[in-house]
Amino acid sequence: MTRTKVKAGEIEVFHGSGNVWEDLGFPDAEELPAKTELVVAIDRTVRSRRLTQSAAARLMGIDQPKVSKLLNGDYRGFSTHRLMELLRFSLLSSPARDALADA
Repeated sequence: MTRTKVKAGEIEVFHGSGNVWEDLGFPDAEELPAKTELVVAIDRTVRSRRLTQSAAARLMGIDQPKVSKLLNGDYRGFSTHRLMELLRFSLLSSPARDALADA
């Protein structure tokens, strides 16, 4: 990230690297864009299927408070792999999910 000052009012402007999490100093900045995209896809799927958080939780095999946190942008503690699994389960109907779980 580079810093430059704009003369009008001496406002400091930062030109980012393209990864906002890296610019903000997050230690896991490389994986956060992928995680964010996965969470957005989960949110879109839940909304498009008109699922309640409870129904989404049952499909994904997690409890409703975790779904709430996830859909509100708190995905700390979820690995990229786990988020991919949650997206896959959120896309499946219950019978399909149960068949996968039994396999």
